[in-house]
Amino acid sequence: MNEKLKSKLVLVAFILMVSVLITAILVEAEEQHLITFLHTNDSHSALRPHSGPAGGKDNVDTSLGGIARLAALIEKERVEREAAGETVFLISAGDFHGGDPYAWLALNGEAPEIKLMQELGYDMLTIGNHEYDFGPENLADYLQQAGYPGNDDILPVIASNTEVPEVHPLAQMGLKDYLIKETDAGLKVGFFGIIGNDAVSVAQETGTIHFAGPPERAAEMVNILKEQRVNMIIAVSHSGLEEDRRLAREVGDIDVIIGGHDHLALTEPEMVNDTVIVQAGERFEYLGVLELSYIPGTGKDSLKVLNEENGQPYLVKIDDSIRENEEIAGRVREYTEELNSYLAALTGGEFTDIMKPVFLLDYSLPSSPEMSESLFGDFLTDAMRVGVADITGKPVDFAFEANGLIRSGLKPDKGRISFYQLAAAAGLGIGPDRKPGYPLVEVYLTGKEVKNILEISVLLSDIWGDRYFLQSSGVRYKYDRRRAVLINIPFINKPLPTGRSVLKAEKYTGNGIQAVSSSGNYQSLAINDERLYRVVTDYYLMQFLPQVGEVVPSLELKLKDEQGLLLKNQEDAIIRVDGEELKVWQALFHYADMQQEKLDEVYSMTGSRIIPEEHFSLLAAPGIAIIILLLIIGLVFYLVFRKKGQNKG
Repeated sequence: MNEKLKSKLVLVAFILMVSVLITAILVEAEEQHLITFLHTNDSHSALRPHSGPAGGKDNVDTSLGGIARLAALIEKERVEREAAGETVFLISAGDFHGGDPYAWLALNGEAPEIKLMQELGYDMLTIGNHEYDFGPENLADYLQQAGYPGNDDILPVIASNTEVPEVHPLAQMGLKDYLIKETDAGLKVGFFGIIGNDAVSVAQETGTIHFAGPPERAAEMVNILKEQRVNMIIAVSHSGLEEDRRLAREVGDIDVIIGGHDHLALTEPEMVNDTVIVQAGERFEYLGVLELSYIPGTGKDSLKVLNEENGQPYLVKIDDSIRENEEIAGRVREYTEELNSYLAALTGGEFTDIMKPVFLLDYSLPSSPEMSESLFGDFLTDAMRVGVADITGKPVDFAFEANGLIRSGLKPDKGRISFYQLAAAAGLGIGPDRKPGYPLVEVYLTGKEVKNILEISVLLSDIWGDRYFLQSSGVRYKYDRRRAVLINIPFINKPLPTGRSVLKAEKYTGNGIQAVSSSGNYQSLAINDERLYRVVTDYYLMQFLPQVGEVVPSLELKLKDEQGLLLKNQEDAIIRVDGEELKVWQALFHYADMQQEKLDEVYSMTGSRIIPEEHFSLLAAPGIAIIILLLIIGLVFYLVFRKKGQNKG
């Protein structure tokens, strides 16, 4: 072959190679689908902005959130992305209801949260535990007020592992097991919705509703969606990060988990088994943004996260830099007027403006750190002890409230605290009267049982985390968390409680606020103190605490009345004023009113009521615990074989 011919062949081969490469690039460009998931979770009825971390001082707006700001941000994101050929989905991962006082309107025949989400163009949502705050029947009423079942195509509610009896009104509201959305380019995206085990365990009132196991039902949904030949599978999960990780490990072929429940602001996704897990904080403080490209037919490499490549943060903060959508801001004002009218009816005209300042404050009262005494916890439980004593005219010895029932602390807005802020911090739940807020209850317990409550706080928070940690008033105690559980029993994976984590407990004998300076006003609670003490807590917590004693008999609580007789009905323990249930939020407002316009400086530091300590103890030594467990096992085997030997004899 001559050199000239060889050169021509090389040139032709090069041209063919370049042509193939260009064709491949063009095909890839044509088949690449750009999809953005905008997402929120745990918005908790927070329709208006709320104070930022430092509060608002010197007329500086540091507020976060607000659904009118969110609406403006979503509109901007949609317009820009759709103009660039992207497909945009807007999703809520549950707990859109319950928390801030706008949730109360559900008891007044309104559904502001979901109606506004419809106006913002949400594509789908799932149900969290707080949607059950007022019970499943009320949830059905709420959805009906929002136009369901007719609006189930406008804003589908996907609840794959929620099993509703056919005769239940919620069964008529158009809940969906899964959803398939098709993009303009023909890409099929499948969605299913899951509520996790932890969320179900803390749901206030689910009645006859049952919930299938999340991994099992998720696997079923994945198979169904694969049979429908979807290109991408998205789980919308109200479960918390740990359960989402487990879901990704145990169920294959889930491309993305859009999560909620534990209020995490994930600044970057977690990747578990090629599954992308995201979550966007709480109370509309962030809009989650997940940018993806999808190329069909390329296996595991078909999905790619583009945020970092494009310089796009996974979370966009919603603050005063975003100008409100005027139409949505107007709708929030309308709901605020409705809330003011409802508030006036609830309080007999005492309060007519949800935003009215109730006292001055020049420092913050945070509800953190976790698993620790907090400034707001001191303030709230003092309200339950001192405030209730003032309202009822009878002294209260002890008051307790769980961190899981405290929604937030207090951050002054230009040096003031409003009615709205107080209600948002402690306005959860409903009482037997079907009015907003958990009612307060009074029970009489022995000193020994009061110490059992302290043991329960240490034990449950050690096993299950912060929400089970109790804030307290009227008591000062020292504890060693290492002594709460002797050992985690192998095979059944159950903790063996000791009932010996509280080192010392003392009753506060002074009057009024229990401050750090009250060091001389305490007397010890004897280990077998059988005197009766008046204890105030809320209705939800009172229903829960005695159940611990059913599992751990040494921590038994027998709820009694003033005469020491066992309560036959827990509703008999509800504190009533003029025949009406006294709510936690009402006691908080009464105590705020007692402050004479400005909160006492004593709350700027904790009262040293709950003191963690570490002391050498056999109970706190893991090696000793193992030896004790082995001795117990050995003793059991000895008794079993000894019994067999006696039977043979």
